[in-house]
Amino acid sequence: MIESTSGSFQLASYEVTEVIFGDRTSFHNGVLTIDKEELRSLILESPLIEDVEIELVAPGDDVRIVHILDVAEPR
Repeated sequence: MIESTSGSFQLASYEVTEVIFGDRTSFHNGVLTIDKEELRSLILESPLIEDVEIELVAPGDDVRIVHILDVAEPR
């Protein structure tokens, strides 16, 4: 874990070796598990978003990502 502090906020970086969908969101031993329905519900709380589909893509996967209208990095 790498941490940096700026004012009252703290930014931490964790080495993620795998990302999977599961029944609850958690991080353990490099594996980030995401509750897909929880994430979808949080995203749809915004009145600016009508619908969302969430898929996981890993480096090296044979995929083409298209129709990205906006990308935001959470901070």
